[in-house]
Amino acid sequence: MNQDPSKLHLRSEQASELVATSHTSTRQAVREFGSVEEMIRADREAIQTPESISQRLNESVSREPKPQKPWRKKIFSRNPE
Repeated sequence: MNQDPSKLHLRSEQASELVATSHTSTRQAVREFGSVEEMIRADREAIQTPESISQRLNESVSREPKPQKPWRKKIFSRNPE
């Protein structure tokens, strides 16, 4: 089971090159964000929301009650309701 040392050295070099290549590609994919909002925006741009989920979300939001006018706007508005 004696293998030629030059072949073992070549295999070792190939393996280390493969590991180095995979580390390089991983580093390129890493991205830092200044805030959570930036991360969410980047994620939203990268992922397409399925149409069925988008429709259900829009329907759900449309059923929510409209927010009431703040008290200060009620008191100080020029057009009383």
